[in-house]
Amino acid sequence: MIKSKKSLLALLLAIISYFGLRYLGVAFELSAVLAMAILMLTLWISESLPIAISALIPLLFLPVVGIFSFKEVSASYSHPIIFLFLGGMLMALAIERHQLHRRLALYILIKSGSHLGKMLAGFMLATALLSMWISNTATAAMMLPLAMSVQRTVGQQVTTEQLKKISPVFFLAIAYAANIGGTATLIGTPPNLVFAGLLSELRGVEISFATYLLYGIPMASIMLIICYALLHYRFIRGIEIAHFKLDPLKKELDGMGKVASAEKRVIALIGITVLAWSFRVPLQSAGYLEFLSDSWIAMGGGMLMFAIPADANRALLEWKDTRNLAWGILILFGGGLALAGAFEKVGALTMISQSVEASVSNVYLLAALLIIIMLFATELMSNVALTAVLVPVVIKLSELYGVEVVSITLPVVLAASYAFMLPISTPPNAIVFSSGMLKMSQMIKSGWVLNLCAIILLWLLAVILL
Repeated sequence: MIKSKKSLLALLLAIISYFGLRYLGVAFELSAVLAMAILMLTLWISESLPIAISALIPLLFLPVVGIFSFKEVSASYSHPIIFLFLGGMLMALAIERHQLHRRLALYILIKSGSHLGKMLAGFMLATALLSMWISNTATAAMMLPLAMSVQRTVGQQVTTEQLKKISPVFFLAIAYAANIGGTATLIGTPPNLVFAGLLSELRGVEISFATYLLYGIPMASIMLIICYALLHYRFIRGIEIAHFKLDPLKKELDGMGKVASAEKRVIALIGITVLAWSFRVPLQSAGYLEFLSDSWIAMGGGMLMFAIPADANRALLEWKDTRNLAWGILILFGGGLALAGAFEKVGALTMISQSVEASVSNVYLLAALLIIIMLFATELMSNVALTAVLVPVVIKLSELYGVEVVSITLPVVLAASYAFMLPISTPPNAIVFSSGMLKMSQMIKSGWVLNLCAIILLWLLAVILL
């Protein structure tokens, strides 16, 4: 009942907005699209409807008001960038099915040694590496039991007071490293793909998997180092364990047995896919394989998972495994692209951008404001939805200010994944908070410092690129 009331209020707000804009003399099509955007944004924030269902509103609304035909709108829901993410998700499912992510995490934790600081670094490295390739939600859910196991082991080797101080650190490390790790690759987190899709849709600019790595890897590495330094200083500084016992982790890894042939095949196929992504542009430039695209490569890798055998009776991936696929995210991508296309068609992006330009004349100040707005707004609402709404405006602003589009847009997009303060900000934050091992105050105290560091780092990135 509460959700129904929220939906009705969202609809009422959109209707009032439409008539208010018309009263002010705004054109019919522009008023209609802005009202639709208000409706979608309100529904996304309140989650009174499933986010993916709210993302389908353009499919029904835009043909009614005559802005696009149904065929034109539906094209946004089959954009190549959606298939890039779908292929990546299929490969991630294969990793999860064959427990490769768990094996990698255990191996890194054991190799990190008995020093508490090294164990924290191992936790963060394992989480970040996994989050680069599989969803940060799945990564956090998988790492959580390992954190609990490590904490129990630590609890046997420190005083009660020391344990009280240490307790939050591994759980915060999982949430923060999962968020940061996802920003390292184009397929690591949905906002990155929304960014790539919008660049292609609105400006005809393609950002390849390999090109994105040039930005993503350095930024994620620096942010991980900052995060590690903060967590180490706050929670484990001055606490040492002479001989940290790794037996429980070793026992768990031994229980998984030797690396099976199916695991090796998954690793090989993913390795080939990453190599193809990395060398696609040089191959095309040389006149070979001109049909290749990152989306084609991703779908090829994902589909081959269903064709290559794991053993005599089954393939590496089976259709029933796709029940765990985040289909809603793919629809949300499409809704964001459809909304951006409508904004562009009716001139909404130009209107909003010109208003901003009239208020803020300095591009460096503009970059700082946009980063701050994105980072703190994403603490309260879906970062994918927020990216879909805000990034088209930022892309248009880059035109008005005469700057290269990536220079100001990329830092703003990265800010969408740097939400560290609240449990509701990202799924990894929610997962670790649900464990009951963290207090809200602990997450907020560490999170606001990381948010501040992220703002400074992203602004410096913007300055360098500008």
